[in-house]
Amino acid sequence: MKKPRPKFFIIGLTLFVFSFSTSGRSDTFYRCVNSKGSVMITNTGPTDPDFKCTLAASYRNQTPQERGNEQKREGDLRQRQQINRAHEETQKQKDRLQAQPNAKTSKQACYKSSILSPTPFMGNNGEIFKLADGSLWKIMYEYQYLYEYYPNVTICPSQGKLVIKGKTLNVTQM
Repeated sequence: MKKPRPKFFIIGLTLFVFSFSTSGRSDTFYRCVNSKGSVMITNTGPTDPDFKCTLAASYRNQTPQERGNEQKREGDLRQRQQINRAHEETQKQKDRLQAQPNAKTSKQACYKSSILSPTPFMGNNGEIFKLADGSLWKIMYEYQYLYEYYPNVTICPSQGKLVIKGKTLNVTQM
């Protein structure tokens, strides 16, 4: 009686195991997301270093259509989050602009303010004064001797003018 040949048995078993493992019925899936938010589902594990992968057990029993729908929902959620972040950033920028003094937001327009220092404000050549918004200005070529304490003024940065008590003075921002 002949003994069975072990080579055929080993080769047959190897082919059976190989065909089972590559038949597309793998139960291990990885859900990978890169820094741009792209999602990739794979059964081979992470291959691109930009992708961060986690074991996705929930994908085991889903059909390709179900997985596609879930990926679409995730994409929609990601898009809504990006829109919300953009809206929040825009709102923050608007809030910052509103909080800034008028002189910094519009160099073209005149705006009202008051002089905090020096006291009294004289309106003479070379006098440096500070407005309520914190900006510093210097009187140029004027001698008014106003003796004003915390006066309300209108300042026009683009024209280099300060209007105080109906008088217009030449100024420059420091």
